[in-house]
Amino acid sequence: MGAFVACEAGLIMQNQDGRPPLGVIVSGQNPPYAVCMGKHTEIPDDLYEFAKKLGGVPQKILDHPEMCGRFYRFAETELKAVSQYAPVMPDASERLARGLLIYGENDIIVDRAYLDGWDKTFRSMEPVKVFEGDHFYFNQCPEAFCALIDSFAETCTENAV
Repeated sequence: MGAFVACEAGLIMQNQDGRPPLGVIVSGQNPPYAVCMGKHTEIPDDLYEFAKKLGGVPQKILDHPEMCGRFYRFAETELKAVSQYAPVMPDASERLARGLLIYGENDIIVDRAYLDGWDKTFRSMEPVKVFEGDHFYFNQCPEAFCALIDSFAETCTENAV
């Protein structure tokens, strides 16, 4: 969901406020317009199994019924929001200048068949970066992740001048 929020915020900054972001990073998500391309997001029947496959949820939470129940309520709300998200596709001139897509190779959210759809959000994309791991890949490689973010920020700043 964070990727959608980042894109929507960037589009508003650029197309309504006249202050385009230099770059937008999207992580662990299919493009907003994947629904238009046939990708449907469904709410899993078993949120416990979904959370285990997604990764990143500490076992302490998964083993604690009350905490797990709270997590499920938050997760279900987010999944419902994502499943009902209906983005408006920007014209080519309204697309964001530069994007970077990052995800974990075992991320159950990302469907590689739809990744080319990010070109409907960005005019230019950095090469996609795939890390080892699941949806929360950055927990396993914080130094490499931060170095990539720094490099992207530097590229965006250089290209803005």
